[in-house]
Amino acid sequence: AYPPSVMYCSYFSSINTGWAGGSYGYLYKTIDGGYNWTRQATGTDQRFWGSIWFYNDSIGWGVGGAGKIMHTTTGGQSLVNITSNENKVPESFHLYQNYPNPFNSQTTIEFDITEAENYRLEIFDVIGRKQEEILNEQLNKGKYKIQYFADKLSSGIYFYRLSSFNKSYTKTFLLIK
Repeated sequence: AYPPSVMYCSYFSSINTGWAGGSYGYLYKTIDGGYNWTRQATGTDQRFWGSIWFYNDSIGWGVGGAGKIMHTTTGGQSLVNITSNENKVPESFHLYQNYPNPFNSQTTIEFDITEAENYRLEIFDVIGRKQEEILNEQLNKGKYKIQYFADKLSSGIYFYRLSSFNKSYTKTFLLIK
């Protein structure tokens, strides 16, 4: 168990909805203007250093230690660590096999993109139903690495797809809980 957290930053996307981020990956959310706060199950122990920002009540980013950028599309319930190394320009659009695979609760997904445009990374079950969208944003060309926390999925085989306007790659992973 972690000791009590120190809060380093806060952000309100509206008069009632806000977040406070601190050490050990602690992220708290309020929906009543700060009277009550609920700790979010972020799935990370990465500290929030001085800045979080939310587009709306679901989509947000946080800056963590060691150059980490964390992203959520669930209001903070799960975070994805995004890192980019734009010094290395890839030669082709490519989605790599996740690792480890199979995995228990967390895996790494890497991909290369050669054009700046909107990209989506989605998870589907074996019959094609979308289970989660872990990325949907404008990205610059570069090499990317995402830490994916599969806390919402049960054991099984899943497909993950990286797509842009006119390109798409799909891979398979095995989740064992």
